[in-house]
Amino acid sequence: MENIQQQIVSLDGGLILNKDPFTQPPGSALQLQNFEPSIKGGYRRINGTNKYILLEFNDTNLGTTSKTGTAAILLSAILGYDVIAARGSVLGKATSTFFTADHTDSVTTLTVNNTGGFASSGTLYAGSEIITYTGKTATTFTGATRGASSSTEAAYKENIIISTGWTKIDEARTSANAYTFTKYNFSGTDKIAIADGQNYTASYDGTTYTLLNGSIGSGSGTAPTATESVFAFRNHMFFAKSSSEELVFSAPFAENDFTPANGAGSIRVNDKIIGLMVFRERLFIFCKNSIYVLSGNSIADFVVEPVTRDIGCLDKFSIQEIGGDLIYLAPDGLRTIAGTERIDDIELGTVSKVIQERIDDICFENLTSVVVREKSQYRLFFPNTTGTEKYQLGILGTMKQDNQGQIGFQWADIVGIKPSSTDSEYIAQIEVVVHGAYDGFIYQQENGITFAGTNMEALYRSADLIMGDAGIRKSMQRIITNYRSEGSVDARLLLRYDYDSSETPQPAAYTFSEGAATAIYGLQGVSTYGTAVYGEGGNPLTRQSVEGSGFAVAIKMNEDAGSSPFVLNGFQLEFTAGGRH
Repeated sequence: MENIQQQIVSLDGGLILNKDPFTQPPGSALQLQNFEPSIKGGYRRINGTNKYILLEFNDTNLGTTSKTGTAAILLSAILGYDVIAARGSVLGKATSTFFTADHTDSVTTLTVNNTGGFASSGTLYAGSEIITYTGKTATTFTGATRGASSSTEAAYKENIIISTGWTKIDEARTSANAYTFTKYNFSGTDKIAIADGQNYTASYDGTTYTLLNGSIGSGSGTAPTATESVFAFRNHMFFAKSSSEELVFSAPFAENDFTPANGAGSIRVNDKIIGLMVFRERLFIFCKNSIYVLSGNSIADFVVEPVTRDIGCLDKFSIQEIGGDLIYLAPDGLRTIAGTERIDDIELGTVSKVIQERIDDICFENLTSVVVREKSQYRLFFPNTTGTEKYQLGILGTMKQDNQGQIGFQWADIVGIKPSSTDSEYIAQIEVVVHGAYDGFIYQQENGITFAGTNMEALYRSADLIMGDAGIRKSMQRIITNYRSEGSVDARLLLRYDYDSSETPQPAAYTFSEGAATAIYGLQGVSTYGTAVYGEGGNPLTRQSVEGSGFAVAIKMNEDAGSSPFVLNGFQLEFTAGGRH
């Protein structure tokens, strides 16, 4: 009987592109596309996207004429239950809520989280269905007509979004650049301030739209124009633009008052300001070649100190807070600002060295980013505006603890999403991630199993495994896959020998499929009544006899058939060793 040897590969480390085959960690990936390193372990096929609002943000749906054009959505932001969007010279909003129970396709009383902001009767949009209703209570829409306007009735699960159409906020702005925004509450009302680099910054509270043009106060203060960055800090509003070294701030509790006698003013730094972000009760000022930090509470004690004069930020849209840290794009890659327990002890560190070749592909003109908080995940998108969605590239980084106990980012590619603006926020304790796109629609990420109806192409390729000795030929006998499915899976498993050498026979793909969710006792969200089938699909291990031999072998998994998400935890390779090369 042949001596069967084994090697177990636990999947961890994410996408690593800067190692040679002898130093590449076995559980890392040479390709990891539309899989995410999971904080629960392994690599998970990512969730899809769906249209957040069925209606395009255009002149027809907003009641404007020759205002929106066909350009990208330059702003997508969540304020309360509203989604705020901008396209062309038009700002608009759509109000949303959530189903709080499962609904069949014939239910005429719709139970939702909150109907505030909705008319007493009107039209609703859920998925691809249009619904009219004749009345409402605080938590229901009544007298619903399903499948209105020749749409198709559909069933809905709890937490699916239902929304109004678009309502115009303003159409008087001139041409705008991509917007920055800050959410704040100076006096008991949640507001958003938006800046587009062309017009006065404006604020909106869900009802009232106000230009921050200095109309409040009396004195010599002047409101900044063409602001590119805006951020609320210590009850002041701060404004900056990349052509200036001056940071302007409003009077306290008065975002439209720029009177020096009332506490407004300006601060000059010795560098062009790129972006702003509040972190640990201080305002970080990211500049072209440096980073500063502002502390204090008012003009009386504001202090600006340098964090570093050696490195700056390339793009304001890369700056995000994640996991008690700040991440931003620097000339040498993605960096973090990590504050320690000691005040003002700040350490800068590069976190993207392992995927630097991917960072080098970034198109800075179209960059946007977002954080998925529940996954400790940072997503950076840099689409090619002339290309189709299928080939659009982004990256995601999950902040997690690796097998050695070290906390850091593990990376993967996102391919097939083309955002032009992004935001994430909690609505009724549910994290919602949205992006505006170049087609005029707002999409919800982390929703569904496809990219708005188009099957995503998910790909995992392991490191090239030498299994102890690169000079010994191995004949593969069997591969055992440890995985967890969340529904139906239809994928392909491949073995690639000797670094995909054309001189080594490469076997055909093996079918990797699952018809039901893997039922794991006590694992919430996986073992779902009516979805997970006890005794069916409950085995987290698949055993596949395989063929082929080589001095090194890599494992590949492909999926593009519209499968439900599934997690690859690891593999056990069984092989016999042959002669030395």
